[in-house]
Amino acid sequence: MSCMRLINLAFLLPAILSTSSIKAETYQSFSTINYSESEYGDNLTNTDSISLATQYYFDKRSSLGPFNEFDYINTISSVAISYTKSNLETNFPSPYQINNSKSESDNYTIGGEWFVDDFLVGASYSRLNWETNNCVTFCDGQPEYYRATLGYLLSDDLLVKVNAFIPEDGDTTYTFDVNYNWQLNQLDYVGFGYNSNEDFDFHHLSAKYFMALSSESFLTLGGSYVINNIKIGSSNIKVDDVWVANIGYYFNQATSISANYGNDDSYGLSANHFFNKNYSLGIYYHTSRWAEDTNSIGATFVAQF
Repeated sequence: MSCMRLINLAFLLPAILSTSSIKAETYQSFSTINYSESEYGDNLTNTDSISLATQYYFDKRSSLGPFNEFDYINTISSVAISYTKSNLETNFPSPYQINNSKSESDNYTIGGEWFVDDFLVGASYSRLNWETNNCVTFCDGQPEYYRATLGYLLSDDLLVKVNAFIPEDGDTTYTFDVNYNWQLNQLDYVGFGYNSNEDFDFHHLSAKYFMALSSESFLTLGGSYVINNIKIGSSNIKVDDVWVANIGYYFNQATSISANYGNDDSYGLSANHFFNKNYSLGIYYHTSRWAEDTNSIGATFVAQF
């Protein structure tokens, strides 16, 4: 064996040993409870919401080391159902409501995605019930929405999708998604995503890098960039582009911290811990200074089996 091959093996062996010693867990169902509160401006609006969601996959998904990290592109069929209850308190007048009004809403969604060979077919149904007191007009409503998806796996690492958003009253709109996974080794990857609307005046680019630092610790780096040229009516107002960068660090399979920062001086901090391989609790804080200061806090409990 040549000297150069020995040198290459010396560098590769630690990475091979670290990834091969990582134990993957498998899961088919994920159930989530989330509670959040947010404040916009100097007590101009206050929102609190609680949501319940569950998703079941028809085959097992394998973790990549951390209990909540999985393949960038999912190719397993699933069904999901969710419910969200929100309360909004508004402390300033508007054309539609009087000062100090309160709104309540209930949002129900059920749907699924099915893979048939290389084809993806998805559908969902949503219903929103909302009511506002002390208002002038638009005091309540029960709109219904449908969503249909058709996708195709050009390869195991490249998925393209067309989505149709179909409101009960109104025009159908379409969006397009492209997701690509660049697999660097057994675990590490770089994932790329792109989303646009039917007029191609809205573009959302995203990327995620997942890397195993050792058999215990892991790192994620990511970011997104939004170009929004959508015109509202005859308005020529240009919305600023938005970017966000994020980083996450796993101390082990169970415990992680993350942070993000955006161009409007927004930032967020979060932490997540699994008490065992099935139950986790996460907390987060986010603030944004777009137009008015917005502060949000929340907690998420997940049970996965």
